[in-house]
Amino acid sequence: MKYYFIIFSSLLFTTHHVNATLATDNSNNYIGGSWNNGDNQGTGFKSWAITESAGSGKYIGGTGLGSSSFGLYANDSFYVAAEREFNQ
Repeated sequence: MKYYFIIFSSLLFTTHHVNATLATDNSNNYIGGSWNNGDNQGTGFKSWAITESAGSGKYIGGTGLGSSSFGLYANDSFYVAAEREFNQ
């Protein structure tokens, strides 16, 4: 019985620290801060699907913390949406 416990414990501890990366993207990948419908600068994703009305928009820029991010904005009754599916 001890042997089964030792084998199980060793398997548990060796697989505990295994991480998988499914998809990644970074706003710094988009040259010149341009982020448009159909763009795909990451891995593991399909292209961006961005829909927006006249009084809205999107941007890539700095945050209050100084790092770059994806951003969306809309005024009053306007809209903007950005979605992205995984490849699989």
